Amino acid sequence: GMKQLYAFASSILGDIAHAQSDDRRAIALVEESLALFRDVGDKWGLAFALGILGTMVLAQGDTGWAMMLLEESLTFRRELGDKYGMIECLEGLAGSAVAQGQLEQATRLLGAAAALRQATGVGLSPRAHARSERHLSVVQAGWDEAVFAPPWTTGQATTLEPLLTCGHQGIVP
Repeated sequence: GMKQLYAFASSILGDIAHAQSDDRRAIALVEESLALFRDVGDKWGLAFALGILGTMVLAQGDTGWAMMLLEESLTFRRELGDKYGMIECLEGLAGSAVAQGQLEQATRLLGAAAALRQATGVGLSPRAHARSERHLSVVQAGWDEAVFAPPWTTGQATTLEPLLTCGHQGIVP
């Protein structure tokens, strides 16, 4: 209904405000959309808004809140079979791990996201791709190839099934 339409509009306007560096307005709009999506029980909308908000707060440096939001988004996206969204969540969680200095965890998450992208043929938006490349470059700069390769390989070897059943916990001990 109209509530759902308004919630989607608020999420999209929040994403636009974030792209224009108006973070206070962006977060307020997406939080409003989350409340509306929860009210109408729209899992797809919740997954969408949680992912956007997780990305926003990660960019502001709140890695704990970002992880919570992205994990919840990943749970919904798994339930819905939304592989594109799962990839974005895994890469967002990798960004949170990078920000916390957890390079091994970040490497596994990025490897899993890359494998899922390759297996499904799902691409990313230019903005999401740039974010992923930034995370990957930080991880690669932090390690030499011998140290980088094992967790990357572990992440890439993750099949779709653990991701569908237990999200990033399927690849991160």
